[in-house]
Amino acid sequence: MERDPGTADRVPVVDLHCDLLYYLAEHPHASPMDEDLIGCAIPHLQAGNVRLQVMAIYTGSADAGADDADRQLARYLVLLRSCDQFLKRFDDPAALLGEAETHRIQVLPAMENAAALAGPDDDRSVCRTRLATVARAAGPVAYVGLTHHGENRFGGGNMTRIGLKSDGEYLLEELARAGITVDLSHASDQLAEDIIEYIHQRGLDLPLMASHSNFRAVQGVARNLPDHLAREIIERGGLIGLNLLRSMLGDDGPRGLHEQVAHGMRLGGEDALCFGADFFCELQHPHATDESFFPEACGDAGAYPRLLAGIARDFGHEVARGIGSVNAARFLGPLAAG
Repeated sequence: MERDPGTADRVPVVDLHCDLLYYLAEHPHASPMDEDLIGCAIPHLQAGNVRLQVMAIYTGSADAGADDADRQLARYLVLLRSCDQFLKRFDDPAALLGEAETHRIQVLPAMENAAALAGPDDDRSVCRTRLATVARAAGPVAYVGLTHHGENRFGGGNMTRIGLKSDGEYLLEELARAGITVDLSHASDQLAEDIIEYIHQRGLDLPLMASHSNFRAVQGVARNLPDHLAREIIERGGLIGLNLLRSMLGDDGPRGLHEQVAHGMRLGGEDALCFGADFFCELQHPHATDESFFPEACGDAGAYPRLLAGIARDFGHEVARGIGSVNAARFLGPLAAG
């Protein structure tokens, strides 16, 4: 029996990951309104009924230190000032559930790679200072990932088999002290397992998420989660942000998303699933080709109403609302008080 999609076209959306800040920092004259160049441009977010967008501060290099982060943090602050008619800092959790009318999209910063906190020659205590600096300037940090694709002083990224290093242990203690979630999306399996074991051994109150990862059992790429790690995130009350990249979802985006949702539900993740679309500027990507990195039906944030209507039809409206915003709002809501 086909389920009623209900009002899926009006479901509010929380998205855990985009690369708008990196795009704007690399192109100082670019506009966040340019919907032809990036899928998370403000008009796309508006069309998708996005109520909260987490904006990643990204560095792909192990030795970049704070330089990349400083440029992106500066663009974040400029963005809030110059687009204050469209954007504001996260302060209204009720709006994420559609319980309050809002004409502005709320935003939170996050740090995709902890190499931005301390370069290879910095004393590791710099991490505490940098975290405090970001929080003072930009407000609460949604999450911090220890690595990107490769290895750094904290551990191994998803293209390695390297686990947690001593500086990574120090950083986990700092994140727990500051109440900041650790993100596993770019961790190697060994690093993720070591992080979970360290949290357990030390009794740390440290939330987990995978901000922009799918399930490897459905699409077999290293950036997707194996089931045992997905279950750890689910059982610890964390979030898994469904990624809309072709390589992680498949060529048929809506069908691939259905399969990812179904697998997440089988793992018991109904309350953990949300979106982490990973929209970035495709033109500046070093491996860009004529084919888009995103399936045709998933190319920008304006796709959310259609995707959520399909989820509501296949799984029910409450599941669609959970994935759209309810699950992420429950997890991120306390940050609004910060």
